Amino acid sequence: MKRTILATMLASALVLSGCGNKEDEQAKASISDYFTQQQAGQQGASMKKKEADCLASGMVDDIGVEQLKKYKILKEDGSFNKEAQGFTMSKDDSEVMADAFLKCTDTIKTMKAQIASDPSAQTPEAKKCFAETLTEDKVRSMLVANFSGDQKKATEFQSELMKCAAAGQPAPSQAPSPAPSPAPKK
Repeated sequence: MKRTILATMLASALVLSGCGNKEDEQAKASISDYFTQQQAGQQGASMKKKEADCLASGMVDDIGVEQLKKYKILKEDGSFNKEAQGFTMSKDDSEVMADAFLKCTDTIKTMKAQIASDPSAQTPEAKKCFAETLTEDKVRSMLVANFSGDQKKATEFQSELMKCAAAGQPAPSQAPSPAPSPAPKK
């Protein structure tokens, strides 16, 4: 009798864990598909399948399907909510998302490549400023701020980038003073 009860409990546990796995796998596939399809049409930003799969796994494994549904990132059926905008995650989940982005994508490398293509960002001052600003800690902090809804902190990072860009701009030239008029002849 004890064996039958134990066998039944084990079988139930396997069935239940199998259902969760299926839901997790569907959520991962939906998230990955969204990121690869969404990025395909954008210039300069592309997320490879491997990166999207990694990001989706990080989201589902470390945040969870139910929590992603609460944030409205996933719909109730487990598919990606394409209207998911303006969601605010807890600080812990925001940190998980930021870590997943940094682990799975070349976020910083991509930002640096975009900056390197801008001629105004090539002055020594601008290069130094961007090197000091585009650190993993600062980019991670900005991502956490974005995901947690802390727009003030996210905007501070963008302001730092704008200051760096301004460091690469030539100083505004002053208009030459008009030449003095000749003195009238007497």
